Amino acid sequence: MLGSADSASPLNVNTMTRESVVDFLRDRVYLAKLAAIILWVCYALSILLGDGYGTFNLKGEVNGADHLAWYTAARLIAEGHPDKVYDYDYVARYQHDLVPKERWNSLMAYRNPPFYALLYLPTCQLPFTVSWALWCLIYLVWLRLAVRWLGGDRRDFLWLLTFFPTFTAFSYGQNSLISFTILAATYRLLKDDRIFYAGLIAGLLWFKPPMLTGLVLWGLLDFRRFWPAALGVLLTGLILTLGTYPIVPEVWDGFIRSLTGNVKFDNFEQFKMHNPLAFFRLLAPDAKAWHWPLAAVCALLAIAWFVRVWRVHRCDLPVMFGAVVFVTLWGSPHALIYEWSVLGVTAVLWWRKLATDAPARFVLFGTAWLAFFLSTHFAEMQVNNTGRAVQVSVPILAAVAVFALKFLARDSAAQGGGVQ
Repeated sequence: MLGSADSASPLNVNTMTRESVVDFLRDRVYLAKLAAIILWVCYALSILLGDGYGTFNLKGEVNGADHLAWYTAARLIAEGHPDKVYDYDYVARYQHDLVPKERWNSLMAYRNPPFYALLYLPTCQLPFTVSWALWCLIYLVWLRLAVRWLGGDRRDFLWLLTFFPTFTAFSYGQNSLISFTILAATYRLLKDDRIFYAGLIAGLLWFKPPMLTGLVLWGLLDFRRFWPAALGVLLTGLILTLGTYPIVPEVWDGFIRSLTGNVKFDNFEQFKMHNPLAFFRLLAPDAKAWHWPLAAVCALLAIAWFVRVWRVHRCDLPVMFGAVVFVTLWGSPHALIYEWSVLGVTAVLWWRKLATDAPARFVLFGTAWLAFFLSTHFAEMQVNNTGRAVQVSVPILAAVAVFALKFLARDSAAQGGGVQ
């Protein structure tokens, strides 16, 4: 136990057992809760003390600024200017009319497929701040439903709200919780052995195709089992594409023209990204020729990790689905901080799978939580001071994934093999 006579210090790694490490951390879980509460309270106060209209916060930033991309696209369609959705020069001027020009000199470009903009038509005529607030409420309700579909409870839901990527999904005005909800619904349908319908729902991720990466990889490894799901994904994709082209053909034409520039994934603040590609861009900004090759090597290692998970746990749906989410985010060239809110799917599923090794799961989950809470702003400070940075979350997540595989295998053996 901590503070016993044979321990000179609670941080003496030579005498500290694995259980005492967990005890040390568990006794300080309240600090994580307190940090999250302070984060949300400060953000709420920043809004209240902003411009008085809810548009700008205390720092002069637009609240839920990323929501402006979909809000703008929907408004342009509703106002009869669908050909302007991907005309970013026009969009910049248009957004300056939506947001006071003297306090807004940026651009929130719409980059998703055209059909996705139609989802925001019901709120696009409302004031921007009202639209963002309504969608935050929708995301909150969907997140609670998604946790239930994953077999989680109220505590899981509340812990996810303390997860920094979840906070950024709301504060940035992002849509990653839609991906979370779709994946949770897909899991629930797979659990009920409704494979074709799971594919139909998974196909909704066509609004952000990289989010299908892990599911596609899993489908290739288990094609005999999941070919109905593949048909479902294709059917949904065809309906979303061909079904909306006659409605907004000009938007689709603009989308095709914009693809070349948008797929480069280099027009973001790299310190907000948490993947191998951004890791090398931040670490060695001048070695541009090496960024993609090194990221590709890391992606191959992630695929190898996933194949290993599949070989050991192919019949264990919670383990496999959690691995699907991780390999998707790790391999995506667009895994910004808010995208990692989807890792909550893995957290809810694997927390219960590691029930026979509570110390291991406590350390693994706590490490990932802390890494995301600190890494983005730590990388930003490094960039501002030196022009380069080490995004510490990336190697930490790699280590967590490797050790999680080890502990999951041990848990499976303790339970007598994988379970569906």
